[in-house]
Amino acid sequence: MNLMGIDVGTTSIKTAVFDEKFETVYSNNIDYTLNSHGDIVECEPQKYWNIIENELKNLKVEVSALAVDTQCETLILTDENGNPIRDAIVWLDNRAEEEAKIIDAHFGKKRVYEVTGQPEITATWPASKLFCPKYSSVSIWSKNLPKGPSPSFFPATEA
Repeated sequence: MNLMGIDVGTTSIKTAVFDEKFETVYSNNIDYTLNSHGDIVECEPQKYWNIIENELKNLKVEVSALAVDTQCETLILTDENGNPIRDAIVWLDNRAEEEAKIIDAHFGKKRVYEVTGQPEITATWPASKLFCPKYSSVSIWSKNLPKGPSPSFFPATEA
C-alpha cells in the first residue's frame, strides 16, 4: 500500500509517495512562476493542473490513497461547468484593500469573526476579493452559486 501527498504551494508543487512503513518511495518538487506586479499576484489555473497531471502520469508505483494540500486562499473562478474563466487570484494578491475597508465598515470585525472565524478583514481575504471589481471582466455572477463549504470556487459568467 502506497500513500501519496500533493502539496500545491505558493511557488511550487511537491509530490511524495510513501509505503506502509512511511519510507519515501517517490518525491519531487516542481517550481512555477507567478504573474505579479504591484499588488497583483495571479497564476494560470491550467499550470497547476498540468503539473499535477504530469506527476500522476509519470508515477511508476500504484497509489492506494491520496491527500492534497493547497496554498492559503487562492481563488479560481469558474463557469457553470467548472472551467476557469480567468487566472487564479493568488492569496498574496492585495488589490482589494478598499473592499476590505468597506466590509469592515459595514459588518465590523466582531461580526465577521462570529460568522466566519476570520480574525482580520484584509485585502487577501477571499470575501474582499470577490467584492472587488478590479479582478477581471467578470461582471455578472451566476444565480446558481454553489451551496458547499468551499469559498474558493464560485461560478460566474462574463458580460
